[in-house]
Amino acid sequence: MLATLVSGAVVRYGLRPALRVLLGVACGLAGLTSFSLLIDVIALMFGQGVDSRAAAANRALAALGTVLLAATARGPTGPSAGDAVRVPSAAPQLAQYGAWAGTPASVPYVAMKLVWALGGTFAGDHR
Repeated sequence: MLATLVSGAVVRYGLRPALRVLLGVACGLAGLTSFSLLIDVIALMFGQGVDSRAAAANRALAALGTVLLAATARGPTGPSAGDAVRVPSAAPQLAQYGAWAGTPASVPYVAMKLVWALGGTFAGDHR
């Protein structure tokens, strides 16, 4: 949660000294979370399984987050005075149509999963 808030503040306000400190704290916490990733990697190298796939994935993502937070904390302090910030433009019309068509297309899938999660059947299939 801290990493998300601090990263959002860096995007909005630039990399300020106080934000560098908070990024360092978030980097340290993410590093602690990925502590036993090396044990998992060694176990996999020797053909053994990990204790929990979900925990191993969490540790791998925490290691990635550590690297990304450290890179952000070491980055430049922000845009130079002469740099112009470009205003984002709208997506092409065809891409917008695709987004409008694709969003409601997922509703039947969501409904099916919701019915299954609540113990019901959907189209004669019960999982």
